[in-house]
Amino acid sequence: MNSLTLGLTTTPARKHFKETSGQNNHFLITVLVGLDAVSEGKAKLNKEFSTSWNPQDVERSANRSRDYAIKTSLAWVTDLVDVYRISIMRLPGAFTAEQLEFINNSEKDNKTNSRSVKLQSCIRVIGEIDSCDLALVQLGIYWRNRIVHSSASSTLDSDVKGRLRKNVGYFKEVYRGLDVELALQAAVNGNAPRFKEVASIIQASHRLVEAMDTRVVSLLSAEIYADSILHHHISKLPKEELSNTMLKIWPGDTLTSERKLGKILEQNGMSRTPAASAILPQSYLEELSKLSLAEAKKRFCKP
Repeated sequence: MNSLTLGLTTTPARKHFKETSGQNNHFLITVLVGLDAVSEGKAKLNKEFSTSWNPQDVERSANRSRDYAIKTSLAWVTDLVDVYRISIMRLPGAFTAEQLEFINNSEKDNKTNSRSVKLQSCIRVIGEIDSCDLALVQLGIYWRNRIVHSSASSTLDSDVKGRLRKNVGYFKEVYRGLDVELALQAAVNGNAPRFKEVASIIQASHRLVEAMDTRVVSLLSAEIYADSILHHHISKLPKEELSNTMLKIWPGDTLTSERKLGKILEQNGMSRTPAASAILPQSYLEELSKLSLAEAKKRFCKP
């Protein structure tokens, strides 16, 4: 058998976040470079577009399109942060029922900023997260609400503003000259962010999700998580294939069972690496591999 123990280094939620937002800054820059060509009158409509395009004022059209691209990027990345938070809260073995209730009920007194409040409450539960990156992401969430919901009456939390202003030097250094006061003023007024501001919020989102994920994995029960993977895998089997497939996993040979169970876990996010934070005890697979087919059905199949 493989000498490396199975474990979890990153959650599926973070992998999805990276896949959907990993190159956001590159994509945005590419769009803005293209819009510069529009502004300069160098862009031509490709034959593949079955529509007309003939702006009377190309510079104004390019500037409005630039605002659109930047606003859309801001909305996209802040929505993905919220999707990430929701996803990790659904991870088996990551949060207790009491912790989930605390996070979900934290918005009661501030429903207009519910995403920001729930994010902060989630981080409060898992602990040990840099508050600077969180503050910049919370500014992004507030800014997104001001832009998407033009009539939004929400106000930026004074604690968020305080953390931003208290760490002006940090933001200027880490985010390459980000001006916190200019960003705050534009957000409160509901103006479109500049490229520097949205690029900084995207970067902060990645830093925050990475820190959250490291912490969540370290708190995760690998055994509960592995059990959930196997339950889900078996529950998705067609009824007519269930017995035959489970017989292949539990054929009465412990080495075969251990190998097949390990493969299922590896295919669903777990890996054999010494860097894993959530380590699955070797005894877990050893005990499962000793189950008879009847015992395995009793454990993993719904009555």
